[in-house]
Amino acid sequence: MTQQHVWLKMLLLFTLTLCAGILIGFSEIPATQPRTASKQVVYNAKAVLEQITLQEPMRHENLTLYMLSAPDEMDTSDVITLEHAMEIGKLKVIETSNVNKLAVVNESDKTVFIHAGDIVRGGKQDRTLAHDMLIPPKSDPIPVDSFCVESGRWAQREGESTSYFSRSKNMLNDNDAILNARLRKSQQGVWRSVKNVQSRVGAALETDVQAPASLSSLQLTLENQELNDAAKLYANALRAAATRYPDTRGFIACINGEVYVAHLYASHKLLIDIWHKQLNALAAEAISQSANKKEFEQAKPEAALVFIEQFDGIKGNAEIIDKAMTLHQYHTKTAVLLESITQDTNACLHASFLLKPKHFDKAAHEPPQQMMIQRRNATIPTPSPQSHSEQSPQQ
Repeated sequence: MTQQHVWLKMLLLFTLTLCAGILIGFSEIPATQPRTASKQVVYNAKAVLEQITLQEPMRHENLTLYMLSAPDEMDTSDVITLEHAMEIGKLKVIETSNVNKLAVVNESDKTVFIHAGDIVRGGKQDRTLAHDMLIPPKSDPIPVDSFCVESGRWAQREGESTSYFSRSKNMLNDNDAILNARLRKSQQGVWRSVKNVQSRVGAALETDVQAPASLSSLQLTLENQELNDAAKLYANALRAAATRYPDTRGFIACINGEVYVAHLYASHKLLIDIWHKQLNALAAEAISQSANKKEFEQAKPEAALVFIEQFDGIKGNAEIIDKAMTLHQYHTKTAVLLESITQDTNACLHASFLLKPKHFDKAAHEPPQQMMIQRRNATIPTPSPQSHSEQSPQQ
């Protein structure tokens, strides 16, 4: 073989390797890497209900709340929310150029609670964070699973940074979106849910709630002035529900007379810290389901408790989220229970009971969804000394 042939062979090999790398880097890949279920678990709803006292209902329009009293399960006095940590500039959410993976750095001396479904505004696309997480104080960059809630943008928006996210004022309001992110890990499913929410809210308010700055952004829809004006009426009527009793730890929410969702937190403080965000999400969902104006019978207390009781004895799977948190997943015919369990103390940080959307089980048997094209190599960057509120994006 001549030297010329050797060089031609090496050049061909290099070209094939380079092309393969490009195809792999830009092909559709699963939204998140699947985690192996560590063990089977069984839910003891009777033990949970023995600790719970159901408070008298509070109602505004088509939204009724049954608040839940129970002794604290965890000491969360040293925990602050993602929203608060970002507001005081002590937690950075970093754009990695991977749609389904961001990074967070906690610069505070407090533990930061990321609530599953929290939406972060900015970066190259607004994202929702998939799982409950506890970010330790003074942390290095920690990867977090995320899903895009703004399909039509991958660039700077109106002076926002593309390197960092600016704030987290809202969370997902729609069960379908939550389950697509947390269970199905489906980016396409989340996008469909976002479009559905925008359509329902627009129909209920009889106005266009898609923002000109980004028509596909759920975050900007949730900032719509008409929606916020309507949501304030719900918030003003129901805000006091969380503080009527000093041991309130959760709630069961009914929309149009049907139990829609229930949440139980590890402590009264944790509920209070997240309450305004949860209440805004509940109001947005109630408004989105108010277009038909049909009369309905109020859900009775017994029906509210059955929503939790139905999981008694149900077998589920445990999925390790990170070194601090395990996700327990349970299904019945009509609902899903997601429990975030701390690995060190085996305490329940947060339990979400969600009514299954129509056709949810059918959708679960569709071929696995894929995330959108990964735009660049997705590495976890080391944050620069530059403030997370910077205005000049890194290109």
